[in-house]
Amino acid sequence: MLPLHSSLIAFNALEDFLQLPVAFLSELTPDRRKFYEWVPWPGIRQVLYQSIKSCDMALELIRHPGPRLVFIHEHKSQYAIPLYVVCLLRGVPVFFLVHGLQQTSTRSFAHYAGLHILRGLVRSSFFWPLHLERGDETLPPGIRFSRSIRVPHPLSGFSGRVRRPREGRKLRVGVVGLLRGDKPVLPLVSVLKAFCDGRDDYELVLGTPFWQITEEVKALGVSIVDTSEDAQYQEVLESIDILAAIFDRESFYFRPSGVINDAVNAGCYVVAPDYLVFEAQLTVPCRVGRTFAELSGIGEALIHAAADLRSGAVDFDAWRKYRETGRIVADLGGKIRQALDYEAGNPC
Repeated sequence: MLPLHSSLIAFNALEDFLQLPVAFLSELTPDRRKFYEWVPWPGIRQVLYQSIKSCDMALELIRHPGPRLVFIHEHKSQYAIPLYVVCLLRGVPVFFLVHGLQQTSTRSFAHYAGLHILRGLVRSSFFWPLHLERGDETLPPGIRFSRSIRVPHPLSGFSGRVRRPREGRKLRVGVVGLLRGDKPVLPLVSVLKAFCDGRDDYELVLGTPFWQITEEVKALGVSIVDTSEDAQYQEVLESIDILAAIFDRESFYFRPSGVINDAVNAGCYVVAPDYLVFEAQLTVPCRVGRTFAELSGIGEALIHAAADLRSGAVDFDAWRKYRETGRIVADLGGKIRQALDYEAGNPC
């Protein structure tokens, strides 16, 4: 099964590296809409949808012939009791990518309870959280895990290249990706358009699937490029110099971004909000982007971006090497072996 972001399929190479049978689980489960689409209440419909998904993940684990460990790409802890029960019954270590589980824990009592059930499993069972880019030591103590493993976000499948702008050529600034509620693109594009329209050295493009374009989007008056297909998405990223990104703080303050990873891998400098994990994505092991505290500060970030790019000092290659699949799998595989040795010496 593929995980939420295609680059995370790199973790499936752990099975060959560890030479152990691994049960890889993700939320890409069979289509069960016939069991919930008829429900008239959206809230109940969502609960049924996620609960069925968790049961399907549990069934997938039950069907696995004999895993020595479980790797969960993504899940929602507030719906995952069936999955956790099966994990405990299988009696093997469980490694799971945290994503936004800590970030969203204050949204509802269900989110809060789900996270704390999972925190309890980490304390008392063979459950190990995996954080991408940054550990949770900077988060409030009440939502931290008692132990965790940190790894960089793997690269996507792009053939990365370095594209240093020539003096006198306009810098192409792009806003790329789906138009979603947790990515308020319209205000971002409005601010960027006002910035670029007053300068001769920047141009702006919006890359998004054409099926998402509304009259409101058209009224922005910017160049729009279709990204409905993966090849179109990659082509847009490879055609721009700077990716400008915006994300809802409540959803992304402590989680990485796949589009940021894709963009830097494609040779784009990135300008994004100053959230904890984004800072790590853009500065480790070298600077490949700038951050801003408020949307009004994005102009200054773009000016810094232009200076960094034209200096020729942005080392995209070093950034990529740090996140190469082979390096990450070897690093994580070694940490998993240490965790397995620890569990063998500390049975519950």
